[in-house]
Amino acid sequence: MPVTLAQIAALAKAHPSTVSLVLNSRQYGRVSPETRARIESIANELGYRVNRQAQGLVRGQTKTVALLLNQLSNPFFAQYVSLIEAAIEQFGYYIIPFETRADTTRERELTTLPRQGICDLVVSLAHYSLSRDDRVEQGSVVVRLADFDGKSAVR
Repeated sequence: MPVTLAQIAALAKAHPSTVSLVLNSRQYGRVSPETRARIESIANELGYRVNRQAQGLVRGQTKTVALLLNQLSNPFFAQYVSLIEAAIEQFGYYIIPFETRADTTRERELTTLPRQGICDLVVSLAHYSLSRDDRVEQGSVVVRLADFDGKSAVR
């Protein structure tokens, strides 16, 4: 079971909000160096890991990109996936791959993931991209790396 802020707070004899400030690097001089060191030490000892879902709720962003591929096992996409992942990792984002199975209906459904709060962005490497006439649901951001005509497009 994951370690919670409340558990760390109890062991550090600090308020959970103080623990949150320290572990989210938001103390801005409001927490003494001794308290900060104590909290960080206990968190490290217990193997604390940030709950990205909880942070996403608080910040209003998931720091996650949905990557749409026709077939996850297709080696053709491996290099692209690697390059995209390396590029977005430096901004603190993660990739979740989704298989479209060359189904435009499924691809259209997957473009609604940002509106559902599952990811912040959709990148499509799928062979059958949405046509230029299709309207992506409002609030979704879709970056399509190649249209049928080979031109880059962003919606």
